[in-house]
Amino acid sequence: MRKIIFVLILVVLFVSIADAKGKKKKAKSKEVEDIRPSHIQKELYCNSCQAIIRELLKKLRDKTSEQDVVDAMEDICNPKYYSIYDFPPPDMRKGCEAYINGHEEIIEKALIERKGNRDVEQYVCYTKTKACVDVDMNSEKNRRNTHVTIDGKQVPVGDDGAIDIGAPKVETEEL
Repeated sequence: MRKIIFVLILVVLFVSIADAKGKKKKAKSKEVEDIRPSHIQKELYCNSCQAIIRELLKKLRDKTSEQDVVDAMEDICNPKYYSIYDFPPPDMRKGCEAYINGHEEIIEKALIERKGNRDVEQYVCYTKTKACVDVDMNSEKNRRNTHVTIDGKQVPVGDDGAIDIGAPKVETEEL
């Protein structure tokens, strides 16, 4: 009888340990789980990650102190930083805010611990947060508007996102 009780105790102990290890692995995998809000396109989310890192690196240069990083991140979602990216600045602001809300600590840690600026975007956007994994940014660039309407006239948008007010306007049909 004692042997049976001993064996049962061992079985329960092993099952408990195995269950605890499984839960621990699941908790670790949540760190890199896609936490993108459903209302944010995956291309916008990825481009927001890329833009955030690029703009922060421009602001920080070689600075890596926690205070410098926190200061740089203070207004990073301001649309003034995002006119050169793949989405209009108001959309980039939404993408930025969604991305920052889920990954602020990861970004801060990566910027503080970095040993240079070269691989930070790859590490944060692809490896750590997986925001850009399986995202085809080339297809988004191909869909991008090449003209905007100003005063009922089509005005070209440059590859850098700038609007050339002095460029010849393309006539549009009257509705």
